[in-house]
Order: sequence, then C-alpha cells, then structure tokens
Amino acid sequence: MKWSNVSLPFCTEVCKKLILSVIEGVKANLEDGNCFEKFDENNLVVGPSGKVMFKHVRFFPTTYEAKRAMWKNTHDFIESLFGEKTIPKDIEHLLSLINKQTKVLLYTVHPSLESHSERGWCFTKMHEHIKFKITAAQKNMILMKVPYHEKWRTIANQNAVLHETINFIYSNYGRLPKFNEKGVLYTEIEIQLHEAEMFLDFIRHGTANRLQRNISLTPHQHELILLVMYPLLLPLLQEAILDVLGEPEFRKILLRSVLEVTMEDMKLLEMCDGGCYTCSCFQFVRWIMCFFTCFVLSELC
Repeated sequence: MKWSNVSLPFCTEVCKKLILSVIEGVKANLEDGNCFEKFDENNLVVGPSGKVMFKHVRFFPTTYEAKRAMWKNTHDFIESLFGEKTIPKDIEHLLSLINKQTKVLLYTVHPSLESHSERGWCFTKMHEHIKFKITAAQKNMILMKVPYHEKWRTIANQNAVLHETINFIYSNYGRLPKFNEKGVLYTEIEIQLHEAEMFLDFIRHGTANRLQRNISLTPHQHELILLVMYPLLLPLLQEAILDVLGEPEFRKILLRSVLEVTMEDMKLLEMCDGGCYTCSCFQFVRWIMCFFTCFVLSELC
C-alpha cells in the first residue's frame, strides 16, 4: 500500500548514534579544558558498541578561538558524512545550531538524534508540559513558535494514515469561526494560537490512538511518518521550550543524553610520546561513508 506521495531523507539509527558520539566526545574534551587540532575520519575509532573515540590528535589549551574552531570542525565533519546526498531537515537544524555555536545544551538532546522508538515519548513529555504545567502566557509564547501551524491539515491529508487520524473525530480539530461569541473577528494571533494547539493535539492523539485506525502500523512506522511529514516539529518545539522557559526549567523536563553514551568512552584513552593520544584497546575501523547514508522514504510514507 502506498500511503503518501511524499519522499524525504531521514537518518538511520546508526547514523544518529555516530553523530551523537562525535558531539559527546568533543563536548567532553572541551569541558575538561582540552582542545585539539582539526580531526577527520582518520582520527576516529568506532568501538564494539558503536561509540566513537578519538586517536592521534594533538592537544593545546582551550581558548575562545580554539573552542569555536572545534565546533566548526564538528559541524563540517557531520555535514561531510552525507556527501552529495540531501541532509535531513532535522539534522540541518542541529547543524545550524552548531554552526552558530548557540544553545549548546541542545546538541546532545536534539530530537534529530532520538531513536524512532523514543520520539513519541519525547513529544508526549513536551506536549503535557506545555498543556498542563506552565502559565497561560508561557504556553502562548511557545505556541507562537510552533511550525506548520498554517498548513498542518494540508500536510496531513497527503498521507493516508494522518488523513484517517484527522478525520477520525474531525470536530476535535475544527477551525475557529470567523467571529467569536461577542461577534468580534478573531485576530491573526488568536487564530495562530488555536491552530498551533490543534496541531499539537492532533500529533498527540495520533500517537496515542494509532491502534484505532484501519491502517495497521507499528509505533516505529508511525513515528517515521511524522518525521517525514513534519521533520522540524520536534526540533523547533524543543527550542521554543528552551527559549521561553529557560535553561533551568528545560533541564527538568528534557535534559538527558538521547543515547546512553558513557563519558569515559568519549575521552581519549592513553597518552603517548609527542602529546598525541591513541586508543589501543580497539582496532581502528576506517569509516565507510555509505555507513552513514540517509535513506529516502519512498513507500512507507
């Protein structure tokens, strides 16, 4: 069955884990006050668990310029993994943050690095917090930053699964009438707030009630559909929560390592002569670029 005519790239689970491991390694070394020269695939070791470690890199003291250079190197390296292929939109958002070197807190918890099995839970936590645990003013500020508020219904109707969800109980996602109860026109802001909230409710209900649909699919398939149809929803919603609620509150809600990466695994293991490091406990595995390829979803969605 062909569920949609939409076809967009997305990252494999292996690709996500390796990107996260590189970011964790750079971040861990910077937090220890270490900077090192530009690295490439020749400076990386992939351990049995799939985690990445660095080897044969020279250290020097951390400076503002050196720190910026390391993050720029990280950005360019991740970008190079895709070669001539299209970079997924959610990864582009992560790369944009790294390139600007802003909101470092998001790098290791970015939704683009979430496994498909965790994406639904990630959204549910954000949705419930927005819906029930913050002030009305904070909620509205976040809703104003929600993407796809103008076209989420149009996008949903391009996919058989989402079309069935939106029409299951259509009154749940109704548009505002032209006038309010007092006969006054709704403002553009009021309409945007309503549409954004309807969109988030639609995603939540689709995740929770997927077994009620006639089209049978697994949680993994459903999250894949949402990723392809609304690739920037989770990244921009997460960023909006950080912008509005601030870092302390954000840490309470969402901050965790997307994949369990042991910090010790990210650090360089054994110093040898000349100030370079080596990972002798693992056999060096040269990266094969196709290993990181993003595949195109053509039939599922």
